[in-house]
Amino acid sequence: MRELSLIEKRIINKISGGIEISRRPYQTVADAAGTSENAVLETLDTLVKEKKIRRVCAILRQRELGYGANAMCVFDVAPENIDAAGEFAASFEQVSHCYKRPRCDKWPFNLYAMIHGRSKDDCAAAASRIALFSGAASYKMLYSVKELKKENMIYFGEADKN
Repeated sequence: MRELSLIEKRIINKISGGIEISRRPYQTVADAAGTSENAVLETLDTLVKEKKIRRVCAILRQRELGYGANAMCVFDVAPENIDAAGEFAASFEQVSHCYKRPRCDKWPFNLYAMIHGRSKDDCAAAASRIALFSGAASYKMLYSVKELKKENMIYFGEADKN
């Protein structure tokens, strides 16, 4: 397993602190890391392919955007329908993430979707459509009651000192 280069560490450090919203956010990262925008994009692609990082994604503070309700919805879907149901659920703009999980004793649910809405009714409407499409035997909605503090992990702070 190869070691990360100083430039790779600088890029990871810059993106782990958050990327500013701009027309060319990766150029800002490149400027801070001392490389080109194209090199940043190629480096991130390589790091994902090498499984050194999983992904680069946005973390939204949905309540600040007017989304006051969030529910982890769990569905009991027949195995032969799970992939189509997951793709359907993931196609909703209100769904931030969706995945299948093995069933557990006393917990028959195998499809999970995090649904965000301006109200609980918005979340319930999306969950109902997913359940109907998937033929779910049952489903539950587990609403968030408190938003925990969201913080970025900062990696390779020492990369700035070199």
